[in-house]
Parts: sequence; structure tokens; C-alpha cells
Amino acid sequence: MQFGIIGLGRFGQCWAKLLLPFGNVIAHDAFLKSSPVEGVRLAALEEAAAADIIFLTIPISSFQECCHKIAAYVSPSSLLVDVCSVKEFPLQIMGELFPQEQPIMGTHPLFGADSIEKSAGAAGHKIVLCTIPQEAKAHRMIEIFQHIGLEIITLSAEEHDKQSASMQALAHFIGRAPMLAASPGIVSTPSFQLLQNMVHSIKEDSEELFWDMHRYNPYTRSVREKFLKELMILHHTLNRLSL
Repeated sequence: MQFGIIGLGRFGQCWAKLLLPFGNVIAHDAFLKSSPVEGVRLAALEEAAAADIIFLTIPISSFQECCHKIAAYVSPSSLLVDVCSVKEFPLQIMGELFPQEQPIMGTHPLFGADSIEKSAGAAGHKIVLCTIPQEAKAHRMIEIFQHIGLEIITLSAEEHDKQSASMQALAHFIGRAPMLAASPGIVSTPSFQLLQNMVHSIKEDSEELFWDMHRYNPYTRSVREKFLKELMILHHTLNRLSL
């Protein structure tokens, strides 16, 4: 089994390490001159895109352009695996640019490079599957997910994005508030420390991920607006109670 990874950033490196025990891993990254992962060989785009299973570990903002570039090299029998935090958009793009019979697995790993490093592996983490082709390569990929200890959750792309807007995207929106990054004072409470922990965790993710999850998930705006409306209602209620 040969795995091709398009995009060898921190998350691409994370997947490269997870996949190495299960086959040969090659990767393409236009910004790298040498592989940062031992055992992973850098390759031309056409070679990485011709692998048996291809992981697209690239930002959502670059997804459409990447799919355009690799479409000519991907074998009709190759399994495409996307790992975007939004699901409707990348699945739509792949459906438009690849043949109808192309095996496509839409996934959202609910972890990042930092959380994998802290837990010394993927065991106990979750991954959402939104499309599961019936081809043998897809079944093999599911076996690999299970072998490395991932808990598999199946959702439609629409349901995933709706839930993600209310959970992941909203949490990142709140965690980006500058005042939450303030240093704890002498009267810091456990509740404030929990907020600080959330802010620290969110800041480990890139700003690009933050902007992309809000830009490409069609449900985030209504969730943000509802949250802000509820905050204003609470704010005005407290003002009326003030002495």
C-alpha cells in the first residue's frame, strides 16, 4: 500500500507518522526541500497524487486549487481522503472535479498535531467520516483508523457542518476574544482557568484554520449571530438589575 500526502505541514507530518507502519509514504509540499519526517520521501506532485491512498492535508482555502492540479494524475481506483474541518465544501469540490466513480472519503479528524503529541499517539481520539466508499481501499483505511485507536463517528456532511458550527467554530470564536488571554490575577477562579485553558488550546491552531472554518462553513454566521444576540439580551437584563 502506498500513501501519498499532499501538503506536509504540521498536520500532514502527523498523518505521515501515523501511516508509516502501514505502508510506503511519499509526500509533496512545494514549500519544502527535504522531508521533516524520517522514512517519508518527498516526491513530485504527479507521483504523490498517483498513490493508492491520497491524503489532502492542505488548508481549505487551497483545496479547490489543489484538486485542479492533481486531477490529471489521480488514478480512478485511488482513494482520496480529505481532512478538512468543514465537510460540505470539499466534498462538493471533489464531486465536481473527479469522476463520479472516484472513491472519496470525507473525514474530519477531531484532533491536531499538538493533541496527538501530548497523548503520545492517536488512541482515544475521534475521527468523523462523512462519506465511506465501498471499495477495498476504503475498508483498509477504516481498519487503519481502528488499529491506531481512533473512535469512528459517521455523520452526513450537512449534519457535521451544523454541529461543527455550534461547537468547534463557536468555541474558536469565543477563544479569540483578546480579553480572555489576560494573565490570571490574584483572585483568579477555577472557572477562569478553564477559560484560559480553552484559549491556550485554541491558539495552538493556526489563524488560517480559524478564518477558513468560518468562511467555508455555511452555518457559522447564524450561530455567531445567535450567540451575540443572546449575549446582548443577557447584557441588557443585567443592566436593568443594576442598582
